[in-house]
Amino acid sequence: MNWTDKGIIIENRKYGETSSILTMLTAEHGKHSGLIKGARNKKSRGMYEIGYLAHVEWKARLEESLGYFKCELLNAYTCAYLNDPMRLAGISSICSVLNGALPEREPSNFIYESLSSFISKLSSNDWLKNYINFELKLLSELGFSLNLLSCAVTGQVNELCYVSPKTGRAVSKNVGNPYKERLLALPPFLVEESHSSNTDILNGLNLTGYFLKRNVFAQVNRGLPAARDRLVDRVVQKNSITK
Repeated sequence: MNWTDKGIIIENRKYGETSSILTMLTAEHGKHSGLIKGARNKKSRGMYEIGYLAHVEWKARLEESLGYFKCELLNAYTCAYLNDPMRLAGISSICSVLNGALPEREPSNFIYESLSSFISKLSSNDWLKNYINFELKLLSELGFSLNLLSCAVTGQVNELCYVSPKTGRAVSKNVGNPYKERLLALPPFLVEESHSSNTDILNGLNLTGYFLKRNVFAQVNRGLPAARDRLVDRVVQKNSITK
């Protein structure tokens, strides 16, 4: 068995002394793993970092086997952010979420293209907004779409401030205010194009994190990845500094 594709590395796990098991999100073959011999020797060190785009060839004797990867680097996207801990935390988080949430070997060109777009636009000042929107797309692709365009009770499209944790539907300000302690905050930038504060970003991460944890990771008896918690911690710290 063998195929070729392009893919983005979302995990590099040590195997033995000098090899790695890579997990890649590929354009046509979904999330797929393979062994790369010598990936951790001096010659290859630094070639297989998460977020890197590569042309990949996978070979195995049987389709269900782990198999072997042969990779040719196409774009070392994340190399540009080695001195940017916040963006590196974002890359680590999004790759960890995908690795934990996506089923093995089920193609999703939409998620692949969305990840590729996110990483290519990481230099944007709005990258954290893009991150949150990516997690919303992931939830939708996994069958857990949120309805944030109109109030679940009145149908109105104005003053949407909350989200029901039960239904994942938006709730307007007047309807939600008496119950706001039980509702999730809906940041304005998810409803319409607008400036986002650090608090809005935290509310967005809390919103997508809540539904990822409940609808995706809890189903396999796991919490959100530690890398995502670290990203949130960095945003909390930034919020505290800028207040």
